[in-house]
Amino acid sequence: MIRILLVLFSFITLTASAAERISGAQARELIRAEGAVLVDVRSPDEFRERHLAGAMHFPLPTLSIDLYHFGAFDRPIVVYCRSGRRSAEAAGILEHAGYSRVYDLGPIGAWDN
Repeated sequence: MIRILLVLFSFITLTASAAERISGAQARELIRAEGAVLVDVRSPDEFRERHLAGAMHFPLPTLSIDLYHFGAFDRPIVVYCRSGRRSAEAAGILEHAGYSRVYDLGPIGAWDN
């Protein structure tokens, strides 16, 4: 039991994010002005149902495999999901991989703010 807790703690620590939570207006400006990559980390079904125009789709469970599809490590990346939980986790994964400009939009609905 202790070993399981240590593994879980390590995973949470590795994926904890310092990414800035941004508004939809800030995300749109990063995309417009700096060519930020917009990344949807929801499931394939959620993505098919609705996604933001121009978003790349990398479901959270496969994000670690696809880490190097985003270009330079200093290119801004904006992540989003349904509620904000997966985007925060994705931001932590990206930061841990060395991306220095990761921004968390949180839920897809924040795009309109």
